[in-house]
Amino acid sequence: MYITINATYTGLLSNNAKILLKKIQHRSFSRATHLLSSVPDVVERNFLLQLLNSASSYLQNNYDANIVKIWVDNIYIKKQPKINQVILQNHKTQHLQFSYSILIEFAFIVEKLNVK
Repeated sequence: MYITINATYTGLLSNNAKILLKKIQHRSFSRATHLLSSVPDVVERNFLLQLLNSASSYLQNNYDANIVKIWVDNIYIKKQPKINQVILQNHKTQHLQFSYSILIEFAFIVEKLNVK
């Protein structure tokens, strides 16, 4: 089974974090967590680890997924400008801020419990 999680990171995502996010594609949950633990920026690391842990908790609670049988299938990262009407009306503003939309597809196996 597959499930897709979408999150928005409002800060500037470092190149190191982007590379590590691409590296965790097709990796087990534990290996992905281990790789993301090496992100040097504390805020980025905490955000990405919280994203993975929240997704695994959701899968365990709602689908009875075994954490050993959860893996990251695909990751998509899209840089998006933060646009609001004030910025559009005020052409003097030259500094656009960006956010990142992170889409992670998790694959998992659900084991049916034997009820006696």
